[in-house]
Amino acid sequence: MKPKIAFDLDEVVVEMCGTALKEIFNPYFNINMSKKLWLSYHFEEVINSLHPEKLEKPLTFHDFSRILKENSDNGFLENLKPLDYSIETILKLESEGFDVSYITFRSTLFYNKPQERTKYWLEQYGLNPDKVYFSQDKSKKMDELGVKLMVEDMPHTALKIADDKKVLLFSYPWNTKTSEDQLLNKKTRAEKHELIDMIEADKNITRVYDWKQIYNKIHEWKDNQISF
Repeated sequence: MKPKIAFDLDEVVVEMCGTALKEIFNPYFNINMSKKLWLSYHFEEVINSLHPEKLEKPLTFHDFSRILKENSDNGFLENLKPLDYSIETILKLESEGFDVSYITFRSTLFYNKPQERTKYWLEQYGLNPDKVYFSQDKSKKMDELGVKLMVEDMPHTALKIADDKKVLLFSYPWNTKTSEDQLLNKKTRAEKHELIDMIEADKNITRVYDWKQIYNKIHEWKDNQISF
């Protein structure tokens, strides 16, 4: 039986956040924010903390999703670039006998025709569009697919999966404590740090920083599925 692994798409296989800042959110708010300041997975709280002068009232999650959806019908999803070495590594893993799936939160809450556009993107890069799954419960979908290892970047999702499965957490500012966290409002910073403390204490979660590490950790997992 082939060993089964799953990858999140955005910020694991695909460079999304930097492009969304450049093409959507920076122009929309008339700011010049870099990806390293995307300090929380609650992006609306980042804007509320760093740029309150740009807002008539605090930004909500609904505002974030609406702005993204209203400004992504111009080929945004189709033209996103892959992360360095993601495509080559996935194809190599498949050639070595791994059964690769993709599980993503993308939905009509954030995009028009997300499934069609996502599958088009995968086809462009020689990846199997029939192996992508759209789910708001990634842990449950992994159970349905029989997958025991996933590469993810969202902290709350990683913790849920890690209840009974393994996670490689792709390290980013929104899942790491950084010196810039002082820019966040007190409540957002405290919630973030509490979440990260839980991640760092979880033996089923291992941080990775690039696709070379992802490749090596996947092979370690294959050779010894008890622990990393």
